[in-house]
Amino acid sequence: MARPRKKGSDIPNLYVDARPSGTYFKYRDPRTGKRHSIGKVRALAEKRARSLNAIIYAQLADQKTDNIAAGITSIRFSEWVPEYLSIQSERFEMGEIAIRTLKDRGQRCRKLVKDFDGLPLTMITTRRISDLLDSYRKRGKNRMAASTRTLLIDIFKEAMSKGFFPADKPNPAFVTKAPKVVVQRSRLTLDRLNQIRPHLSAYRHKWALNAVLLALVTGQRVSDIRKMRFSDIVKIDGKSYLEITQEKTKARLRLDIDIRLDAIGLSIRDVISLCRDSVISPYLLHHSRVIARGSPKNMIRLKSITQVFAECRDLVGIEWEGTPASFHELRSLSERLYRKQGIDTMRLLGHKHQSMTDTYSDSRGSEWVTVTREVV
Repeated sequence: MARPRKKGSDIPNLYVDARPSGTYFKYRDPRTGKRHSIGKVRALAEKRARSLNAIIYAQLADQKTDNIAAGITSIRFSEWVPEYLSIQSERFEMGEIAIRTLKDRGQRCRKLVKDFDGLPLTMITTRRISDLLDSYRKRGKNRMAASTRTLLIDIFKEAMSKGFFPADKPNPAFVTKAPKVVVQRSRLTLDRLNQIRPHLSAYRHKWALNAVLLALVTGQRVSDIRKMRFSDIVKIDGKSYLEITQEKTKARLRLDIDIRLDAIGLSIRDVISLCRDSVISPYLLHHSRVIARGSPKNMIRLKSITQVFAECRDLVGIEWEGTPASFHELRSLSERLYRKQGIDTMRLLGHKHQSMTDTYSDSRGSEWVTVTREVV
C-alpha cells in the first residue's frame, strides 16, 4: 500500500512525505503531476516551492497567452490521440496505409498516452521526447526508438495542420536525433536456402515448400503470397499474368507467369502448377487435408507460413552472423537473383523508388563479391 502524502502547508504543490527515517518535502509539478524531493527542512522546502511556483506558473501563463494569440485550442496529448487515430483510419479507408500499419500505430499511441500522462500537447518538449527515446536506446531497443520518433513526428505534424500545435514552432520530435538502427537480421543466400529446402520438401504440409518457391519467383511479401488465388491469373492479348494488389502499398502488379528465375530453374507458371492438387481451393497455398484449425480450401495463416519456415531453417543448424534469416528474406534473395538476370526488380517488387529496391539488393556481406582482373 502506498504511503500517504499530505499537504505540507498552504503553499500550492508542496507535500510532506512522512517516513520512518524522517520527514521529506516534495514538490508536485503542475505540468506533469510528478513529485520531486526538495529537502527535509520545512523553511527551505517552502522557499523552493514558492520559487518553483513562480517560474512554472509564469511559464504556463506565457504558453496560454501564446496559444490564445495563435488561435490554438488547448488540448492534452491523451485527447489528441483519438483524433489522430481517426485521421489514420480515414487514410486506411482511402488505401493510403495498410491495416497492419493502422493497428501498429494504435498500439504505440496507447503506450505514448501513458508516457505523456496528463500533459498538454503544447507542453511536450524536445527534451521530454529525447528522454523517452533515450530510455529505449539504453535498453538496446534502437528500432523501437526510431519508430516512436517517426510516429511522434507524424502526430505533431497532424496537430499543426489542425491548429492544435503552433505552426511557427519546430516539430519537437523532428529536431531530436534520429536513433541509429543497425540491421541485425542475416541475409539469406541461395546456398543456405538449398540447405533448408530438403526439410521444406519433407515437411508434412505440401504448402511449406510451395510458399518459399512462390516468394522466390514472384518477389512478393508473405502477406500477399498467402492471398494469391488461381482466379488472379488472367489472360491479356494471348499472355497469362498473375495479378497482385499489394496489401502494404496497394501497388497493383501484373506479372507475366512465364517469368523464370534461372537460379532455381522454375517460372511462376511452374510454381503455380506445383500448387495444383486434388484439393479444390481458390488459393494457391492451401492445406491438402483437414487440420484442427481449418479446412483444406482455406488460405494458410501468415503466422503458420513464417513459423514453418523458421522450424525448417533451425533444423539445418546454420550459424548465422546476426538474427537468423526470416521468411521475409526470401524477398531480398529474389530481388538479388532476378537483378543478376537483368530483370527490372523495382517494378517486380512494386517499389516506387529505386533506393528502396537497392536496400533489398544489399547482401550485407553474406555473399562473395568477385572482382576480376579485367575491372581492377
